[in-house]
Amino acid sequence: MTKRDGAKLLYILLLSALVSFSILSSIPTATPTDFKQEKTRDTTETTLQAAPSDAKNLTFTPAMWKPFWVDQDNNRVADSLDQEIVTRMANDTHEDYTNVIVALKSEPTAYDANTFALFGGYVTTSPWKYAIYGFGGQIPYNRIVDFAESNPNVLLVEKETVFHATIAYAASQVGARTYVWNTLGLQGDSNSSIAIVDSGIDDSHPDFSPGFGDQNFTKKIVGWNDQINPGTTSPYDDDGHGSHVAGLAAGNGFYSTDASGNAIATWGANLGEMPTGTYYISGMMVNKTGLITIKVKWKNSWKGTLGALRLYYGDKTLTGSWTLVDSVNPSIKDQWYTLTHEVTSTPSGGYDMYHILMSFTAGSPSWLDNFYVVFTMSWPYNPPADGFPAWTGIAPEAKLVGVKAIDYTGSGTDTGLISAINWIIANREAYHIVITSMSLGFSVEVATVDAAIVNLVNSGVTTIVSAGNSGHGGNNIYTPGSVDEVITVAATNQFDNIVHFSSQGGTSRHTGNTMKPDVAAPGGSFFAVPLFSADSNDWDAGKMWSDVLNDDGAPMQGTSMSTPIVAGAANIIIQAMGGFADWQYTRGQALLPKMILLMTATEIYPNSREYYTSYSPTLERGGKDVHEGYGRLNLDAAVDAVLKTYEVGTTVADTLGKPPTLSDISVLGQKLAWARKMQLVTVGRHNFTLEVPTGADFDLYIYNSTGTSYGEPAIIAESINATTGGYEQIILNAPYNGTYYLVVKRATATTGDGTFTLESAFTPNHDVAVREVEPSVSPVYEGNTLNITVTVKNKGLNTESFNVTTFYNNSAIETQIVSNLNPSDATTLNFTWNTSGVTPSNYTIKTEATIVENEYNTTDNTFINGIVYVKIPGDENGDGTVDNSDLAALVNAYGSTLDAPNWNPDSDFNTDNIIDALDLAIFSRNYGEAI
Repeated sequence: MTKRDGAKLLYILLLSALVSFSILSSIPTATPTDFKQEKTRDTTETTLQAAPSDAKNLTFTPAMWKPFWVDQDNNRVADSLDQEIVTRMANDTHEDYTNVIVALKSEPTAYDANTFALFGGYVTTSPWKYAIYGFGGQIPYNRIVDFAESNPNVLLVEKETVFHATIAYAASQVGARTYVWNTLGLQGDSNSSIAIVDSGIDDSHPDFSPGFGDQNFTKKIVGWNDQINPGTTSPYDDDGHGSHVAGLAAGNGFYSTDASGNAIATWGANLGEMPTGTYYISGMMVNKTGLITIKVKWKNSWKGTLGALRLYYGDKTLTGSWTLVDSVNPSIKDQWYTLTHEVTSTPSGGYDMYHILMSFTAGSPSWLDNFYVVFTMSWPYNPPADGFPAWTGIAPEAKLVGVKAIDYTGSGTDTGLISAINWIIANREAYHIVITSMSLGFSVEVATVDAAIVNLVNSGVTTIVSAGNSGHGGNNIYTPGSVDEVITVAATNQFDNIVHFSSQGGTSRHTGNTMKPDVAAPGGSFFAVPLFSADSNDWDAGKMWSDVLNDDGAPMQGTSMSTPIVAGAANIIIQAMGGFADWQYTRGQALLPKMILLMTATEIYPNSREYYTSYSPTLERGGKDVHEGYGRLNLDAAVDAVLKTYEVGTTVADTLGKPPTLSDISVLGQKLAWARKMQLVTVGRHNFTLEVPTGADFDLYIYNSTGTSYGEPAIIAESINATTGGYEQIILNAPYNGTYYLVVKRATATTGDGTFTLESAFTPNHDVAVREVEPSVSPVYEGNTLNITVTVKNKGLNTESFNVTTFYNNSAIETQIVSNLNPSDATTLNFTWNTSGVTPSNYTIKTEATIVENEYNTTDNTFINGIVYVKIPGDENGDGTVDNSDLAALVNAYGSTLDAPNWNPDSDFNTDNIIDALDLAIFSRNYGEAI
């Protein structure tokens, strides 16, 4: 949403009726599911793992196709343009020129341009070789069909279409401050850049210090391309929208204050043809005592006038009765007027909200008028004390590339947008562009722009776009938010409500293969407070005034604002993945940040849309709805999913907190999701158990590592009991060997919080083990018998039969057969070792179970239990020699039996439980023997 657009609230009887205004309007089109393609796109599953980092994939050929719905008569001219040609023929204006996009089947050549000229056309752009094959130009209406039929390389001729541009708490709300920034130390990849396709970037603003340098990565802004005024060599922003967006994505951080230390900001716009009414200007969050000061001036070109300027105390309500605290009637144009209000007590609960509204009377007819207005605002506010300025972008270390495709009125054309995309693809490596942010949208579906956006993602650039500001009712998301591959972003206020203007979506109008939007992020609110970011120093209020306050902030709200929040988050995900050094510019890699951010989003339900509450998010438990997509952005959990690992078989405990509410914003920054990567194998069963704290509703999910072919997360298994407390359990046979993601999510916004416990176990399909080997005695005299007890267990899921062999050193004692041992059962075997003929010495006792078919783990098929000493009969003291010391012991025990006080089992050489002449004979026979 641009400054010019403002935020319209029709004000009747003190907010008793409210009507939203958005720069993006809703125009119905064909049913989105009525879709075919002239050329089939590859919709097979795409592996999203990072490619090897030895070389980047810079060879790129755009995919060219047209959806069936755009040209149903297949005459290579868009049906909507066909209809306009018929109308022009009827009213005799068919010789007028119109701007068109010519999409080609193959790379443009001189033949294509010459053919276009032959039918009266003028090429107005450079040839497009990356975004799509084609060019932009002007041609008479009555020559379009003939041109399309004459050139076999023409895929589609489409009429040029106009599009429009559609924070301290925001960084905390998504988990960037302080966990990601401070605890993990991730603040964006300083070797990669985010391309901001918008109205430009003011390189003089401190939020973008140290300014611009072409491909100079010691600077903040490393690239610039101007599609509005081609040839400019340094960044500028004559609308202000682009600087605000760039600051939210990757601004270094600043906090503009006046002499008293209050926050200050500027808002200005050309209200143009706005109707008479009362308009919301900005809200502000006040958290300490002090003076609120609002200044305003206006100027017209016709008969419009500014009526009252009012300041309301909103307390902590979104749509309730606000209290008027001051007003002023600025009756004379081009003159400053001031209103003030003293906040005399510290707000309870950490904050109060105040709101500025103005009454406007349009001239008649309103279309003749340019009505300019500019405000400055100062209010008492203490920013977070976390080492970062109040208004810091989500990825403050990332670099920026400004791509100007929007003019000072907040508008652009599809021709300029395709040229901008073409430039980004061609220059993505030179400027290290890994992300493109587009806070813009059309009110119709534009097939050629859709194709260009798809090719941007195919070229390896993660692309984030706004859902639009058309509000509730029907599917209001059009190009480029309808493209399956992009991250389409809805907007929330700081209390996790979907804001009333955020476009409701539905099945993708581009292909019908996905649902839009994808995710929700802070975007500011008409009823709460806006997002503050950089205010361009170049102009204020549609170039009517030079900048009123230098280096200050500006309040804005819209899905234009939530989009760069997600763009900054995606850059931090890329940093966690290894940054530009590991970026290979593949489609799969470009879709991976999308998958991770969507996978870790949590649902806003039952929080309602802040107005028009019947159009509110629904509880989908891991799925999407048409208001919030997968839910609210959780950057903290997304980064953990990339960096942290869970080991199967371990137990972990962690805490999920609460989302912010009107009554409690102290919880900002608490985690709402927990995520880890893990390794699973196919040769068994995994069992995961989540113990949920009393009063809480947490769900458990396992996702694959690749997502879908459009980058959406793919659930492998889930446990989503709709109860509080208790347990969630997943029993899974993994479909492939490799990486998975394990995610615990808070299921709803209003149930309890607390500490969960997660544990897991793995049971293989086939696995046997020797668990215990226990010799009956040691030492043993040579010639005597030793019993060895062996325990084996079936650790797998299948009944097993196998052989078990016990050894002394490497010589087999005995082999026994275990038949049909059931899963989880153990059995005990008894082995008898007759040591006759065994050379006296120390021997290692070892038992081995044969490896069963497809056995998972063979390391425990062998069990070794110490040493058994085989002695010379008569070597009573075990010193290796039969001598007089052994005789003395024998004499001492001679004649004893088991229960005698002088019994000595070591003198019972023949183990008959009596020490007698037989033992003496054995001793005599071996006297003098030694090992």
